[in-house]
Amino acid sequence: MSDKKKSAKKWQEKLDKQSEKSEEKKRKREAAFVPPKENTAGLSESAKSTNDNEIADITKSLKKKAKKFRNSEAEENVKIESYVASNEESRSKKKRRSSSK
Repeated sequence: MSDKKKSAKKWQEKLDKQSEKSEEKKRKREAAFVPPKENTAGLSESAKSTNDNEIADITKSLKKKAKKFRNSEAEENVKIESYVASNEESRSKKKRRSSSK
């Protein structure tokens, strides 16, 4: 009976040591953790207005560039050949007609 009591006592001591170590490590972790500072005030009014102005300027310039790009693309896509009849096309059509007879 005494052996069982001794082993139970040793087991209890081991559990106590383990729990003490885990609690100590937990305290160390919590002490080492520094929560990030939150900017509760937010941006100042002057910083907000400069950011808004910068964004507005960027959007204006992008719109201008997009408009220029669309106009230049439209000019490039115009093909003169589509408006002017070429002699080669009419000749090839005539040849096909005459050869089929």
